[in-house]
Amino acid sequence: MQKNAYQTLLLWSLFATLLATASCAGQAEPSSRPVKTLASDVPPYDFSRPAAVFELGKKLTEISGLTVLDEGHLGAVQDEDGRFYVLNLLTGERERDAKFASDGDFEGLARVGERLYILRSDGELYEIEDWRAEDIDDEKYDLDLPKGCDAEGLAYDEDAARLLIACKEKAGKDRDGHRAIFAFDLVHRALVETPAFLLDLSALGEELSDPKKFKPSGLAVHPVTRQIYVLSSVEKALVVLERNGVVAVVWPLPEDSLEQPEGIAFLPGGDLFIASEGDKRNPVLLRFTFRR
Repeated sequence: MQKNAYQTLLLWSLFATLLATASCAGQAEPSSRPVKTLASDVPPYDFSRPAAVFELGKKLTEISGLTVLDEGHLGAVQDEDGRFYVLNLLTGERERDAKFASDGDFEGLARVGERLYILRSDGELYEIEDWRAEDIDDEKYDLDLPKGCDAEGLAYDEDAARLLIACKEKAGKDRDGHRAIFAFDLVHRALVETPAFLLDLSALGEELSDPKKFKPSGLAVHPVTRQIYVLSSVEKALVVLERNGVVAVVWPLPEDSLEQPEGIAFLPGGDLFIASEGDKRNPVLLRFTFRR
């Protein structure tokens, strides 16, 4: 798909979202899809009992980003090598790897149609026109993120035709005690200066041993509830945000099965994948069944 056609598709997507918003005036946060709040005492995933566990090879020891490519494959990046990897989502086997850039600290991955977006921790964003192509054609954007942001999470927010980018560290001037999630407008191909979400660490309550250690390492939009899932590898936990930025729930994650959780992705039906880096153990990919 050529860029003009791609931009037209995004404009129509955004227009449809605006029409839906107009018909639902008065809601706290407009969305083209309904939001279903999850009860904090009934998690939709049993994190102690994954449906499947796949050990990944040494090439993915530093796995850091994850996305669903199609009905049979996941995409992954790791934070030392400018390659993206294609994994079989039923077996975890690596079926392909493709060079797209020189080595660097690559931390996030998101698919939009046939395009892939890959995030480097210093704020460089790579756009690959067709992830299936043998010859990689990419474009690079230098994002003006806050100094010390250390960008680690990347997700496609279809409802708003944007990418979401999570800062692991600094949220920006006068934002101490917060973690910021910025938006990259896919229509105008530009970073929005004001954060899309500001996560107040004090709002994480008593669920975490030290909320200040909550540092986003992965990001994904739930395909059913449309909530934003924010993964942390330092303080192993998932924070779920409503569309208006309010913290819906905080779930600690088991340390015995997730050494360093970095990648997160959802299948269309809601099943969850979490990828964990390896250090003392092998890197793993875990699948969790969505319990509606």
